[in-house]
Amino acid sequence: MTKKIVVLLITMLFSFSAMADEKITVILGGSAGGTLNSFNAELVKDLEQAGYDVDAQPGESMVKGGQIYSSLQGKNAFLFVPSAQINAEDDLVKRDLTISPVKTENMAFAIVNYKSLCAKAGTDLDRVFKSGNSLKVGMNEGVRINDKYVDRLNKVTKSKNVMVPYNSSGKQIKGLITGDIDVTLVNEANALRFTKEGRVTCNYTTNPNGGNGFDPLSGKINDKWVGWQYEYLLVGHIKSDDAEFTKEFHKAITAIINDPSSNSGIKIAKNGWFALDLSQKDLMKRYNLVFNSTQKLLK
Repeated sequence: MTKKIVVLLITMLFSFSAMADEKITVILGGSAGGTLNSFNAELVKDLEQAGYDVDAQPGESMVKGGQIYSSLQGKNAFLFVPSAQINAEDDLVKRDLTISPVKTENMAFAIVNYKSLCAKAGTDLDRVFKSGNSLKVGMNEGVRINDKYVDRLNKVTKSKNVMVPYNSSGKQIKGLITGDIDVTLVNEANALRFTKEGRVTCNYTTNPNGGNGFDPLSGKINDKWVGWQYEYLLVGHIKSDDAEFTKEFHKAITAIINDPSSNSGIKIAKNGWFALDLSQKDLMKRYNLVFNSTQKLLK
């Protein structure tokens, strides 16, 4: 455990003396069996161990969870979702933002994750970058984004690849293994899991710095398009009528997610995610950066 985390934990312990059994409603903003709520379950354990009285409420989906969070009044409420991505799409179509308010004082913490380019184990993944391909590319970001990725790949490689839509990363991997698709861009939690099992080959990541044993995809494709180094930002939002509560919550939960021995820290490492250790002000800057990148991706 680093010195900085120890200091944060000490700060957290002092704050708990004043916040013992502080009630907080945690909106589980993902599908029941999904990666997001699997992490949320571990986070709830950590919050309860830290002294919070947690009321966990199902959100059913990221959008519904965001709507529930935004509508709650007069109580401490918390939500963990890719809010910059969701709100950026809302803004583009002139729709009310799903997650609100989004201000510096509402920032609790953030985690970033990326996607990996994968093929079935035993096949040559580098063939994706050759010209004249007619590969089946599995994507699960929704048609609006799926088509952009495949169209851009075709333009760069002068190919005629086709997009095959999926609604979950698990189904993407299954399609890859059964041969229904030739290549897929999938979240790194599944990329890591199935690479270790020897069922897929994943050499490249949208992380511009590389990570989790993968090389940067942007370094392989000679193209400056935002999609090749797109960051998925998962943000924990907190709102309360007590401004001091939100400040202390930020300190406490930042210490939790950056502690590799916490339930949350263990889950973050397993998922191949990267926890950020940032002030509320810098978290707001990161949110705005991804918000703007998402709009460039969607336009």
